[in-house]
Amino acid sequence: MMRCTMKRMNKYKNKCKGKEFPGVVFHSNSDLQQPQHNYIILKANVECMHMIQVGLTLSNFEGNLPSF
Repeated sequence: MMRCTMKRMNKYKNKCKGKEFPGVVFHSNSDLQQPQHNYIILKANVECMHMIQVGLTLSNFEGNLPSF
């Protein structure tokens, strides 16, 4: 599957990836809605959890998806 995907990555230049984590450990304080604070909370959650799923979508500039 990986070899098949790698072959298509040259033809389908638009790539979108997504990652899933099992939940949230650290919560943001609703009084501190600043981007820097939100980033720190997000980073702390990502660093203390293991990723459970990765998604990848390929398409060309016309929005066509590859067929496998």
